[in-house]
Amino acid sequence: TAMLEMCFANPEGGLEARLDKIRHADLIKILFSENPGVLIQVKHHRLVEKILDDHGVGFAIVARPVQERTLIIEKGDFRQEFDIDRLRDVWYRTSYLLDRRQSGEECAKERFEQYKHQPLQFRFAPSFTGKFADLGIDPARKEASGIKAAIIRDKGTNGEREMAYALYLAGFDVKDVHMTDLTSGRETLEDVQMAVFCGGFSNSDVLGSAKGWAGGFLYNEKAKTALTNFFARQDTLSLGICNGCQLLMELGLIYPEKGAEHPKMQHNRSH
Repeated sequence: TAMLEMCFANPEGGLEARLDKIRHADLIKILFSENPGVLIQVKHHRLVEKILDDHGVGFAIVARPVQERTLIIEKGDFRQEFDIDRLRDVWYRTSYLLDRRQSGEECAKERFEQYKHQPLQFRFAPSFTGKFADLGIDPARKEASGIKAAIIRDKGTNGEREMAYALYLAGFDVKDVHMTDLTSGRETLEDVQMAVFCGGFSNSDVLGSAKGWAGGFLYNEKAKTALTNFFARQDTLSLGICNGCQLLMELGLIYPEKGAEHPKMQHNRSH
């Protein structure tokens, strides 16, 4: 299934997998092993082989890209071809069946029929190399920059570690701030220049789009004061991601000049 999923994101091409280099004779155990492993596609396989050998990591070359839209599995005298597009529908159907219960038959069916017609397309600037050095980033930075960012989180939010690392790479000194730090007064955000409200499902989202999380600010004087003072300053920046964006909407912090008419997130036809 991992090889199939590598093909699902592309509208063209497939894989030819020759598994003779894997010593185990049982093909089912090879393809559906529960042992941990990593399947990677590389451009310069000899370079990668040397790196793996140098670190004592066992490996086997198992497949190569092909033009045909099929996954070909071969081992010894066995050969089987699988239609990638047909199996992608099989793979996606479970999501479609769940989506019917949430979004209704009409929207779920529309999404199921259209998903395969929106292939991923990545476009990078010609100058982009993907290397830290070319972006002026030192991933091994130890010294403080003096510019602080805070990750604001609550019960059920996630992605904090990834966001903290991204902010660190961008040059911030990052601190972790839980809502209990704000409600208790241990944290005031007075020394913070950027606040990031991460995504996830705060309080299980049982009350809707971050309403429970928003209540933690609105009905606690210390947390409310810290947030109000932070946004009143002229030297601050904020970012709300997913559930965090819902929080900022609920608190009226996006276009606050509109007062009670500030934007709100409402149900659409696919709710």
